[in-house]
Amino acid sequence: MDYYGSEVRRENGVPSFAVDGQCQYFVSGGWNNQRQGSDQGWRQGTVDDELRRILESEVGAEDLTSVYECFPFGAFDAGTMVVANARSSLVCGGAGEDLLAVFDRMRLRGRELWEQGQPLDGDLHITLVQVSGEPPRWYPWPSELAFDEYFGPAQQPSEQQPPRSQRVASADAAPLRALREQYLRDTRDTQPGLLYAGGGLPVAAGDTLVTIYMRDAVPYEDEAGLLPLPGGAPSER
Repeated sequence: MDYYGSEVRRENGVPSFAVDGQCQYFVSGGWNNQRQGSDQGWRQGTVDDELRRILESEVGAEDLTSVYECFPFGAFDAGTMVVANARSSLVCGGAGEDLLAVFDRMRLRGRELWEQGQPLDGDLHITLVQVSGEPPRWYPWPSELAFDEYFGPAQQPSEQQPPRSQRVASADAAPLRALREQYLRDTRDTQPGLLYAGGGLPVAAGDTLVTIYMRDAVPYEDEAGLLPLPGGAPSER
């Protein structure tokens, strides 16, 4: 179960890995490090020849449904597995051994690829949720950004209107990324107790206390901020 308003972090999968037609890869955090994985930024790099051959062999089929067993339902508390290429896609609640082996191989490489990759520096998707709890520490809202532009009456959720993510242009995203990196350093290295039990990044802007959930915008996203899947509408992913 995700925290209220945190869906933006997993809209393109956690963990997630994608490769384009120029062997450029994009990878989320969360590989073998679930404690911070949802808050880590996406990174990019270049696929080596060995991994390219593996991907072409294992997920390059024109019709993935003809190669792998994919079951619509799995364990009630387990996440959905998605594998796709430019021609077909599988969205599985459970899977056969051959497809599970593909995911296992990616898990073995995912953290290495993330650590070798370069952080993305484009747009961000963020959600701000007002909170009243008391984490171990509040981080100050970046002074370079006008808080009211991101958290005014139009952005505050209600029972009828759940929180929606906003797109932050790359020109304004650097202070938020710096805030995220500071939080990740604090919770990883120096003061692990600062990891907020409510999830996300706790921020104070004057007397207003909010939790920020954020995700890097990835190249090739559609208008909804999602990586497109062949044969699926955004509302179905």
